[in-house]
Amino acid sequence: MGRSLKSLKQGRGGNKGKAGVFPARVQAVILNDEDYPDLFKRKDEWASIGSILFSQLQSPSKGKINFENLDKARPIFPHQKMFPVENELVFVVALPSLGIQSNVSSIEYWYFSPLNSWGSVNHNSIPDPLSQMIQAAGSSMGQSYQSIETGTPNRIQPNGEEISLGPTFIQKNNIKSLQPYQGDIFYEGRWGQSLRFGSTVKDGKPKNDWSEEGDDGDPITLIRNGQYDDGRDSWVPQNENINEDSSSIYLTSTQKIPIKTTNNEFSSYNSSPDKPDEYKESQVIINSNRLVFNAKTDSVLISGEKSVFLGGNGSLNFTAGENVVIECDDIKLGSKNATEPVILGDKFLNDLNKLLKELQKFGTAVGSAPIMIAPFTPSAAHQSSCIAISIQAAQMIGKIETYKSKISKTK
Repeated sequence: MGRSLKSLKQGRGGNKGKAGVFPARVQAVILNDEDYPDLFKRKDEWASIGSILFSQLQSPSKGKINFENLDKARPIFPHQKMFPVENELVFVVALPSLGIQSNVSSIEYWYFSPLNSWGSVNHNSIPDPLSQMIQAAGSSMGQSYQSIETGTPNRIQPNGEEISLGPTFIQKNNIKSLQPYQGDIFYEGRWGQSLRFGSTVKDGKPKNDWSEEGDDGDPITLIRNGQYDDGRDSWVPQNENINEDSSSIYLTSTQKIPIKTTNNEFSSYNSSPDKPDEYKESQVIINSNRLVFNAKTDSVLISGEKSVFLGGNGSLNFTAGENVVIECDDIKLGSKNATEPVILGDKFLNDLNKLLKELQKFGTAVGSAPIMIAPFTPSAAHQSSCIAISIQAAQMIGKIETYKSKISKTK
């Protein structure tokens, strides 16, 4: 069967209780105080978070698991953890206990990340009955199992039995691995999340969406949460797709990314910026169904050397608790070609109010004056009111240019 579970049984230090490295099967994972409350209390409580209970492959379980007979292993690395699910295989290292000074024969166990048994991102669990079947497998079983080892786990269901994966873990058969390229470093979650540290690879097979421009080796970082359904078998690797994946963050250097942006209406510009799918220099692209930027105690700052573009197909809304300040030498409202200055409202209305009051007094004076027969001789009241109206009108005419805004223009 080549490099299979059978070869894992030859691990060093396979004897329980002795120092060494050996393969083991995960039977339980302690992640909180509720899934396995009894285990949590007996296995160091909160200090046991991330610990597993395991059985050795040399001793496959028969029937119900008795946790009392199982040893505990803790994650070997403090800063990087990948917790397994039930029935996944891990390598366990047996080392002298931290309390070796008081008990030189004491052993503690530590585990590495789960083995890539199926080549699956979602899970790599193998039930005990399969181990027994493998040990007794004939040629027909060997042929089928060999196909599983090449990375086609969903083509076979051993014994038609469901595999126990833990209290809350739900198997998803449609999660794909990332398509690798030479030099890539990437991390993949069990649910379609991924982080790729990659580069431009013009002759990479298959083609990808970020290698059309730039030079081979130009760096790119892709963060994806939620992969799309490309209609192919789940064991066929997949590249990121910024337009189809649920949420993405791309950090580029020289690459051109074929993102389909919602609004490319740059008519407000005299000289439009390059569209995001045409830009070939370093940029950061964030793409999702919704974006939220929230500063809990301070400010959200957005700045650009050339411009800041805000475009919405529906509306552009501003709401402020105190005031909205737009500071600029030339503000155009309605169009980039706006030329009509906005009137300074308070100043204009103050002068207009004075003029209206004088007109009101003039009307009153004219209305109450006796009708006179020619030759007409104006009264002193008429003369005073007319002079005031004339003076006010002349003042407004002299200040007519000052009513217009020097900055804000509309159309």
